[in-house]
Amino acid sequence: MNRSDDYSLNKDEIDEFIDSLTNANIQISTNSSFIIAQHLNQDNNITIIGVSFNRKTDGQIIDTSNKDKIINPDLSAAAIVSHESIIDDAFLNILIIDKPSAYENIVKGTSPIRTPVHISLYFKILCEYQPNISVTYFCSFYDTSNSKWNESGCIASHYNKQYDRYECTCNHLTKFALLWLPKISQPNCLTFVSLLLLSIVLLSDFSIL
Repeated sequence: MNRSDDYSLNKDEIDEFIDSLTNANIQISTNSSFIIAQHLNQDNNITIIGVSFNRKTDGQIIDTSNKDKIINPDLSAAAIVSHESIIDDAFLNILIIDKPSAYENIVKGTSPIRTPVHISLYFKILCEYQPNISVTYFCSFYDTSNSKWNESGCIASHYNKQYDRYECTCNHLTKFALLWLPKISQPNCLTFVSLLLLSIVLLSDFSIL
C-alpha cells in the first residue's frame, strides 16, 4: 500500500493504519492493495460480504447482488463472509496486500476474533512463487499465541482447475495467507505463494463520527 507516489508503508505502519479504522467508512484501491472499512448494509437490501482483488487492476467490493458475477472471472484473491454469519454485524474491514514481502518473515497477527463464522478464501499463485517441486498448499492464519502459521479451523485447500486458483473455507476471522510445504519434508520451507489478507474484521457496535 502506497501512502504517496514515493513512499510505501512498512509493516508497522500498515498495522497502525488498520488499527485506526474503527470509525471510518473508506474504500482505497490500487494495483498493489485494496482496503475497505465499510457499512455492511447498503441500499435496496444489498449487503457487503467481502472483496476481490486482481493484481493487474485493483479491488472490488463483493455484495449479495454481484457475488456470482465477481467470483467467477480471473482474480488474484478474494474473501467472502457468508451472509448468515454477519446478520448481527454492522461493519467490515478487509485489507488485501499483493506480494506482502514485509510479512513473509515477521508477522504481527491477531488471534481468531470469534466463532462460529464462515468465510471463503480464494487465492491465485503468484508467478514468482511457483514451486518447482511437488508441494501441498495450506490456507493458514498467523497464530500469535504460538508465533507460527496454523491451519486450525480451515479446510484443506482445493484446486479449482477452471480458474487456476486455490479455494478454502475457515470458521474464524483473522489474517490469512496461502502457503506451501514440500510433500517430502524439508526444514524451514514454509513459503508464501499468494496474497495475504489482513484485518478481516466484523464489528457490531460502533458509530461514525
